[in-house]
Amino acid sequence: MAASGVFDLVLLEPVRDEVLNALTARPGERAEFERLLRISRARLVPAPSESEITAVESFLPYLRHVNDLAVLAAALNVQPDWFLSDNPAHFGPDLAAASGLNISTSGDFLRRLVVPQTRPGSL
Repeated sequence: MAASGVFDLVLLEPVRDEVLNALTARPGERAEFERLLRISRARLVPAPSESEITAVESFLPYLRHVNDLAVLAAALNVQPDWFLSDNPAHFGPDLAAASGLNISTSGDFLRRLVVPQTRPGSL
């Protein structure tokens, strides 16, 4: 959907680098990931500054690791419509409530697109 312009994909450069590093031993998967980034026209966001990271330290009780602060700082700077992470242990509902970010797994996000949300009392 990002490739067709329906969505804008925003990715933190260090996260991209971490994925590329993890895929070093899997050249085919790494090439596919790089292709997907190209065709989706992913917007790469640089790592936040130390002062930006320090500014979000109050969210540490909602994070699993101190290293997640950089991702959170970047997300708060970008203010995306949706923050997608398939690791709810790191970025879950408590953090969503505390930060005001719409945090979801990619599967839950896609289900929201496909399955209409019903209101109580509606058919």
